[in-house]
Amino acid sequence: MIMNFDELVKFANNEHERLVTRFNAKDNPKTRYTMLAKLMEEMGELSEAILKSDNLQRADKEKIMGDINHEIADVILCSLVLARELGVDAEKAIIEKMEKIKSRKY
Repeated sequence: MIMNFDELVKFANNEHERLVTRFNAKDNPKTRYTMLAKLMEEMGELSEAILKSDNLQRADKEKIMGDINHEIADVILCSLVLARELGVDAEKAIIEKMEKIKSRKY
């Protein structure tokens, strides 16, 4: 399955709506902090998956970790859900950032 960016953002927007409805968090200014905490949790899981892949993780944690592919996907999706909560146009922000990176002289 090949997905374009619009489909990914649409999925993240739908997930945002599902979450704020499920947790009765629509228009709650604290929702952004909950979503930020979730993103940080997913970043931690990605870090643990990378450590595991390099055989640097404690043995007791190795059994519960997902693989790197799934953890990266979680980070991307959580980032897009948070972007929706913050009113950020993720596609525009990424394009602008890519242009800035391309203009670097190194």
